[in-house]
Amino acid sequence: MELAAAGFLLLAGVRFGLSASFPFFAILWLGLLALSLIDLEHYLLPNRIVFPLWVFGIAYEVLFRVLPLWKSLLGMAVGGGALLVVAYGGKWLFGRESMGGGDIKLTAMMGVYVGWPQILLLFFIGAAIASVVGITLMIGWGKKGHDPIPFGPFLAAGCIVTALWGSSILNWYLGFFPK
Repeated sequence: MELAAAGFLLLAGVRFGLSASFPFFAILWLGLLALSLIDLEHYLLPNRIVFPLWVFGIAYEVLFRVLPLWKSLLGMAVGGGALLVVAYGGKWLFGRESMGGGDIKLTAMMGVYVGWPQILLLFFIGAAIASVVGITLMIGWGKKGHDPIPFGPFLAAGCIVTALWGSSILNWYLGFFPK
């Protein structure tokens, strides 16, 4: 954990330098590391970590304007709202929860940091990584489709990739479509 934390801080320093974005993302990434490890072991994303990161993100946005505030708030609404629909839609369609409330709160919180429209990229990257890992676990280790896999670490990975390269990825992707 310590080595990963040092790596995250180094990565944030290299990417953002001494800008206002450095502490914004460094604190988020350290929190995501802790949340990911807890989720992997206990299938739980504790509110006592998610909520302070949420409050810090909004307060930091108001004070330092890393992103336009409306983009952060829209990212939060779309992040939480989309997973709320997926979670309760899964329960309605399949009779069981497809993900927990912690994933919903986590994604809403991450939406504050990455904003709109990058929250959509975060979903895509997190789901893609989760799919590859899930298929690998089913093929190589005999996991079943209904066996639980914590989603928080995949969302966290999607958040970090999006924070680092989200704008470049979206510009590259949107460049394939004529205006």
